[in-house]
Amino acid sequence: MPADGSARRVHVSGYCTTFSRQMRVLLEKGFIVMIRHPILLTLMLLFPVIFIIILSGPSIAKHTLVDEYPLTRITGLDVRGRDIMFYPDNLDTRAFAEYLAMLHDPPLPISKFKGFASEEAAKEEFLKTGNTKYAAAFTFNVADRTINKLKITYGWRTDGYYELSTSNPSVTEFYDPYRCERLAQAATLFYILENIFQMRLIALSKSTDPLQSALSLIASGNVVVNNQMGIQWFPDFEWYSADNDYINSVGTQAGLLLSLSAIFIIYYFLFQVMSEKESKLRQSLHTIGMLDSTYWLSTIVTTFSVCFGAGFLCTIAGLITQADYWLNSPFIINWVVITMFYFSTCAFAYLVSSFMSRSSSVSFVVFFLVIVLMLLGAMHSSPSFLFPENGQFSIIHLFAPVHAYQAIYLMSLLSTTTIVQYMPKPPVGFKYSDTASFTGICLAGQCLETKYDTGHTVLYHILVMMGLSAAYIILAAYFDLLFPYAHGSRLSFWTPFTLEFWGCIKTPAPPDSHRPGYTPPPFHDDWDEDVRNEQRAVLAPIDSPEYASVAASPILIYDMGVIYGGCCHKENTCSQAFGCNTKCAVENLSLSIPSDTVYGLLGPNGAGKSTTLSVLTGTLKPTSGYVTIEGYSIVHQRAKVAQLIGYAPQFDVLWPDLTPAEHIRLICRMRGVDYTEDLAALVTARQRAAEAGLLASIDISTKYLTDAKGKSVCKCSCKKSPKKKDEEELIMTRLANVGLRDSAYYQSRSLSGGMRRRLTVAMSLIGDSRVIFLDEASTGLDPISKRKLWDAIQMAKFGRCVILTTHSMDECNALADHVGIIARGHLRCNNTPRVLKRRYGIGYRLDIEVDPKDVLRVRDELISVYCPKAILVSRAGGTLTLAVPKSEAAGDLKKLLDGIMERDYIVDWSIRQTTLEEIFLAVTSMMPGDEKLS
Repeated sequence: MPADGSARRVHVSGYCTTFSRQMRVLLEKGFIVMIRHPILLTLMLLFPVIFIIILSGPSIAKHTLVDEYPLTRITGLDVRGRDIMFYPDNLDTRAFAEYLAMLHDPPLPISKFKGFASEEAAKEEFLKTGNTKYAAAFTFNVADRTINKLKITYGWRTDGYYELSTSNPSVTEFYDPYRCERLAQAATLFYILENIFQMRLIALSKSTDPLQSALSLIASGNVVVNNQMGIQWFPDFEWYSADNDYINSVGTQAGLLLSLSAIFIIYYFLFQVMSEKESKLRQSLHTIGMLDSTYWLSTIVTTFSVCFGAGFLCTIAGLITQADYWLNSPFIINWVVITMFYFSTCAFAYLVSSFMSRSSSVSFVVFFLVIVLMLLGAMHSSPSFLFPENGQFSIIHLFAPVHAYQAIYLMSLLSTTTIVQYMPKPPVGFKYSDTASFTGICLAGQCLETKYDTGHTVLYHILVMMGLSAAYIILAAYFDLLFPYAHGSRLSFWTPFTLEFWGCIKTPAPPDSHRPGYTPPPFHDDWDEDVRNEQRAVLAPIDSPEYASVAASPILIYDMGVIYGGCCHKENTCSQAFGCNTKCAVENLSLSIPSDTVYGLLGPNGAGKSTTLSVLTGTLKPTSGYVTIEGYSIVHQRAKVAQLIGYAPQFDVLWPDLTPAEHIRLICRMRGVDYTEDLAALVTARQRAAEAGLLASIDISTKYLTDAKGKSVCKCSCKKSPKKKDEEELIMTRLANVGLRDSAYYQSRSLSGGMRRRLTVAMSLIGDSRVIFLDEASTGLDPISKRKLWDAIQMAKFGRCVILTTHSMDECNALADHVGIIARGHLRCNNTPRVLKRRYGIGYRLDIEVDPKDVLRVRDELISVYCPKAILVSRAGGTLTLAVPKSEAAGDLKKLLDGIMERDYIVDWSIRQTTLEEIFLAVTSMMPGDEKLS
């Protein structure tokens, strides 16, 4: 049994059924909207690829290798008219000078060599003349002439030096040490042969014929020493500096470039979430039963799918570049790391969105977030700054994207070419096994020698990104409940942790009126008899005949009160204690609304009408009282109630990228509509409304799937299944009921305001809703469209209860079976329009139009004579509106009308009954002028 004691007649779907149904619908919606933006989708997927290509440069700068240098002869030296010093001036030194002169090409005259007794004498001479007279100086000394202990020393001094890195060896500008060295070696060889070995051979030749022959050969001059000496350098030795020639571009620049590449992904998904929040689309869907879990999970799936695709394309692009990093690191690990980077960034953006209320701030938030990511990426060029050694914790580690930077850096250490002993070292490769073991310490010959131990592995960083992303989304959903932007109301911070929030209370406590000893509140003086009778019936004991007369009503409101600025309970003692100002928006409202009824809820601005509607739709929790819809508590069983109501808010809530047909299809699937049964129910409702004379513009014989020429107007194929055909027919029927058949396949952004309004109402009528709330249903519609919409509402009331709030008295008069007028938070009257007109109407309204100067003649010649009790209601120039009481005799009224027709100065006149608008004005003006609620 339900809490209010009534028999529960309506079955609602379980959580699992509702969840799976909504997930399919929201995923379909998400992907359709994404496909409708092909340029943005392309940028989300391919923009990151560009930065991956930029990132995939070589890790070392390739040097240019010179394969061969030419042979340069160095025997010819440029003395340029200068002499050569030598010291000490003795036989050995003079002999050595002769050999040098002979080996020079061309040979130098011996006069070019000047001898000095000692080094000091040579220095003194050089100081006097400088290098203008002498090109070089040498010394030669034979310390020991023993063959097996031969010791010869020589030295050179020159006036210039040949530097290999800057000079060309083919240019002989200087008598430089390189050339002197080679000439001295040749001259020394000659000296040894002729002055050391030749003397020894002479001593040996006396006893050995072969030695005599060798001596003769040397003495004859036939032994020639090749003086064609030269220099030829080896090929350049390719060496590298770890400081200047090596850069780990992937490891140190990935953070900066990946951050910039995420801009379109962040912007798209953040804008989608914020636009649905700002347009109150989420609030509207939540009212009709959309679960927060399905909304967030569907958002996660669509976001992850794009991040997954972007990560895959980035990894493929890296392999195409053939860069060392991508070829030597695991494909799947890179894919996962890049995917989690984009996804964790979006998850953090969702957390930020919980504190935002307008989509116009999305651009600034995305710009700021990308700048923060780029700054952190630039700081990660020195990894130990963000990730201290040995796994020390830093507050920045709670920001998930930075873990992707570190994971890529760790993999790059083993997967890029490095410098070992000044030479390129091919990468050893990052293996799958390294994912759970490598922490950054490089072994000898593995990569750059480093003692930096991060303390964490790549697997650790991946798991942290996953955990933090989940935490961001959970916090985003939690904070979303605490702010009124998404759901229209603000929940307490502890509410999500209660059983009531999760719908775990199967049988909530009954209303106070069902408990023994309950005393109803006293009647207010401004209540009419209908309102008092309604309270007696609703608040009567559960087993009483009075309560039995209203127990079957879909909507039951038990002594409801709403106080703004209070403490969510009737007494508001805490508000009084702290001196808080409170306003009573609704007070002691008790009401039952039966089925098959359109109930018009009227009231001036600030009267409590919108507050009452907010409570009935579950957006606002009442301060006191109890409300049930089909026996379910609106507070304790909110999820079940949401499946039983339809809602058309005052402002249109549509997806701009979807067509009307897609809107109807998605709502049908979300509500689990059986297409065949619903289509049959529509036909039955149309026939019942036609039989009751309620339809003004709908032809019940109309075939909605064909146009005037008999051609199909729906995009369905004969090959589709019967279920698909029923779905298409149901969609076209519902759109035709509100005059949108011809616009079924245009995106809603291109529809006019009136067409969007009709689509919003059509969506609220879908499904087996037992209660439908229409807030300003026909606002902004032309007369023809308004009539079509009224007909759709009249058909929808059978088997349902329709609550209509409007400021249009004509609409309420045409649709409402019952009317309730709220003023200053009190329900003032509650009955049919006919009864209210009879009860509150003054009689007739007489409109007379004359020239302004004849107004007094109307008073003196007509009103005072035939109908002195008539009251002047309004005057605008010469247009008068008079209220004629019904108490006036019919004969007097006839005489008044005859007198009007006889007067020539009467331009125009008309008489009518009291309108609902006049009843509204009369009822709302009865109470004293208290301050109205805004």
